Amino acid sequence: MRTGDLGHLDEDGYLYITGRVKEQYKLENGKYVAPAPLEESLKLSAYVDQIMLYGFNRPHNVAVIVAAMPAVEKFAEENKISGSGPSLLNEPEIRKLFQEQLEHYGKDFKSFERPQNFALLSEEWGIDNGLLTPTLKLKREVVEEQFKSQIESLYS
Repeated sequence: MRTGDLGHLDEDGYLYITGRVKEQYKLENGKYVAPAPLEESLKLSAYVDQIMLYGFNRPHNVAVIVAAMPAVEKFAEENKISGSGPSLLNEPEIRKLFQEQLEHYGKDFKSFERPQNFALLSEEWGIDNGLLTPTLKLKREVVEEQFKSQIESLYS
């Protein structure tokens, strides 16, 4: 039976659905990536509110991350990092924090699946701005188009 879902059976015979075939893409090196499982893992970080991996026909994956601003601001306050709001996301210490979070929450994935670079955003994706469906699923094509320049800059 072909449902369009990606998944695996564990040793006890339980089926785990991990993503959708239509979301899967191929990197420049020929490796296939199903972004959903890694995105879900990376969202476990207290600093990551929303995330989208991208790498279709590219040498490696990159990530567009919507930062959990209250957690980022608290981290900045505790570590005496000056600034507030979106300007905090440009601070080297904050970028280092996110790099550490990506490494920590992505450690169980293959190296070619993990993002090599990332862009940080402060504005949440929602139904109102057209980036999420009414069932709160990410509209990948719309996010790719809206943040095309940020994504392109991650590859230079």
